Amino acid sequence: MTELSNCEIETIEEDGEFIVLRVKLAASMSPRFVVSPALERPTASIGKLEHAYALRGELDSSWAAPPWKW
Repeated sequence: MTELSNCEIETIEEDGEFIVLRVKLAASMSPRFVVSPALERPTASIGKLEHAYALRGELDSSWAAPPWKW
């Protein structure tokens, strides 16, 4: 786990296209999951993330964590 001035970052998964991180910004905040492209030129990956974010209104909050745009 990496810690950057009151920010904890833990890599959860890397699949070559995306990196999933658990980020805790402050001791009092709940952690957030961050999905980031892992590729140097992530054109297709960015499109996939935009598509997934566009579906946020379809998610059932009783079981799905809502996306949060940083």
